[in-house]
Amino acid sequence: MVSITTTTAVAYSPQVVIRRALLLRSFLLACARDIVEVQGYRELLRVDPGVLRAFLFCRRYKHGVRSLESVVRMSFLAGKASFQRSCLPAESQMELHVGLQEFMDLICQDESVLRDQLHWHGSDFA
Repeated sequence: MVSITTTTAVAYSPQVVIRRALLLRSFLLACARDIVEVQGYRELLRVDPGVLRAFLFCRRYKHGVRSLESVVRMSFLAGKASFQRSCLPAESQMELHVGLQEFMDLICQDESVLRDQLHWHGSDFA
């Protein structure tokens, strides 16, 4: 079993990131259909890259999967065409589920910085 709550050393493992991505997709499809763009047989989710990065790479969800789901459900997504930073819940609500400073830092972080931190970039994970 792969936990979504990890230590720093494991936070960027492919198993954790893939599990979080699948869970996030499931939660978004369940409660935010307006951000889904259908292209033929594909359903694409319109999510700000920084928001996606924070959901996938934050070190710890305080209550595991329940925290990931709670942050998605508390977000202001009704009638929104995409999941932007402004859709996130209030900071006081976020702090109940994630390390707020780390989450916000990941949202603002340059993509190349994160790529350099990944242990599995390149041929290990494509």
